[in-house]
Amino acid sequence: MIYLYLFFVVAFVASKHQAGAAIINYSFDIRPLLQTSLSPDCANNVFLNRPVLTVNGLVTGPTIEAEEGDIIVVNVTNYQQSESFSMHWHGIHNLGTPYSDGTSEITQCALGSLQSQVYRFLAYPPGTHFYHAHKSMIVADGASGMIIVTPNSSSTQEPTYDEERQVFLKDWWRATSDQQVVGLLSVPFVWVGSPDSILVNGKAIWFQCAQGGQYFNNSNYCMPSCTNASSSLETISVTAGKTYRLRIVNAGALVIMNVVFEDHNLTVIEADGTMINPFVVDSLDLSPGQRYSVLLEANQDPAAYWMRVTVRSRNYPNVTGLAVLQYTGANSTVSTGFPGNVLWNDTGYGISQEGMMQTQDPSLYPEATALRVNTSSVRRFFLVTTQAKVFSTGALVWAVNNISSNAVTTLFEPLITMAYKAAKEGGWPVDIEGTVDLPEYPSTIFDYTKPLLEGPGQFVGSEAPLVLKLVKDEVVELVFQNTRALNNVSELHSWHSHGHSVWVVGTGIGIFDPVKDVQNFNLVNPLLRDTFDMYPFGWTAIRLVANNPGAWLFHCHLNSHVVLGMDFVMVIQPDELGTPPAGATTCIENSLEESNASTDSATSI
Repeated sequence: MIYLYLFFVVAFVASKHQAGAAIINYSFDIRPLLQTSLSPDCANNVFLNRPVLTVNGLVTGPTIEAEEGDIIVVNVTNYQQSESFSMHWHGIHNLGTPYSDGTSEITQCALGSLQSQVYRFLAYPPGTHFYHAHKSMIVADGASGMIIVTPNSSSTQEPTYDEERQVFLKDWWRATSDQQVVGLLSVPFVWVGSPDSILVNGKAIWFQCAQGGQYFNNSNYCMPSCTNASSSLETISVTAGKTYRLRIVNAGALVIMNVVFEDHNLTVIEADGTMINPFVVDSLDLSPGQRYSVLLEANQDPAAYWMRVTVRSRNYPNVTGLAVLQYTGANSTVSTGFPGNVLWNDTGYGISQEGMMQTQDPSLYPEATALRVNTSSVRRFFLVTTQAKVFSTGALVWAVNNISSNAVTTLFEPLITMAYKAAKEGGWPVDIEGTVDLPEYPSTIFDYTKPLLEGPGQFVGSEAPLVLKLVKDEVVELVFQNTRALNNVSELHSWHSHGHSVWVVGTGIGIFDPVKDVQNFNLVNPLLRDTFDMYPFGWTAIRLVANNPGAWLFHCHLNSHVVLGMDFVMVIQPDELGTPPAGATTCIENSLEESNASTDSATSI
């Protein structure tokens, strides 16, 4: 049944754009490799015992490329000896194929060692996306790459440019993801700390290996070949007089990044697959999970220019990413100084940037139905995000409406199959055993700009898999209200919606006013995206139409926060799903004891 539904989705896309669908095949081998030749940031990773989780032997995996309406088929094999694995296709809606979303414990059982899985999904929506591991915090070890879906000829019209370049950004630690998780779940809590490097297309120079660093010229810690920028850093080649579309992805696990190209402005044209009204910036903010396309005109004197990436919202001054924008035929010597980025704590810049983003033509997107619904008839959830401790253990957690969701850590069967069985037996909506419904409002109302001790206190109300049950095509508004953490700091959080793009209809600093602020919602041309920001001491309101049956994780994309419970799952009309495939029935049947590396026996999702 699921494949029949996929057929109709593909037929709709093909008829809409008057094009046939091709089948695009990829095969990904996931392997941890400990080789000096694969050191992403010039550190001697063999001496430091820091493997890289590679895709087909690459630090940054192969780019998946397809045209809107194609069917993408990826055979993923997990060659890790002691870690389970799943792969998520970030930004892809998985229309009709919810079991292929790749979210461990939500849409599938994770792959055991030497197990294979075939993911099949529609190349939709068009735009710049990426794939990454979605099990615990494994994404911090690597296993990620870009996805590019080009629009069909009659789809959204894009501006003209000469060539494209890819800019794939990732934060990188000496500590492995396992080490980071152990610290997060320990009592007392141990924070993951600042990343050691920011990788640009899989390359960087660890600041401790750079001139002036603690280990400069120390061959135990640093690769001796990594002292030259031209050989150690990524080079982005351009030709004078041409215009380039740069597809930029923040595939990081923690940090918000600011990107600047020395002496070059950027024209922003796409955000998370949505074509927006173009606007010009001198630098660009990207939160984890966000993607942008910008136009760069190679209109300066032919030379070598710096691209520089710095951390935003956290004071990590030593952590930067560098690449070289190299004009063809020009001298490759870069300047001794670096271009200036926005200050780490200049929140106003990011708010201003987001305020300039407007969808170019909302009517082109099926989600536009959500903008035409009368606001008074839309169900609204007010979601207050807080940090807390577990009373019995003292463990630190994050919570939504004072409930810390552990859906991605405690379920023994994927939530999607639990919902499917329950709905088939009892109709929809129905209770899903072991889960808790997302409350429309927090149990404790307080001044959200004040310390938590003046509100719900330091202890979390409960821990349970948190679900938002929706009927197909229902339109809802979710207002995310930020607060202070237990250390009295209000952090920036980037939230990601699986399976859906959402309209960002309003943002503000302070406490959301359900009367005054609703009157100022933008229902004309708001930004449609799947990863949005919630600024310190602020709120963000989104509107979505539940047009994609399945179980879709909705979570903070700062990985340490989702591990600690900052998430919930949208469960949409599961009784319309097809029979769960073998890879999503029970995680006991698909355990390590059933491992088989043969692709002939690969689980098909």
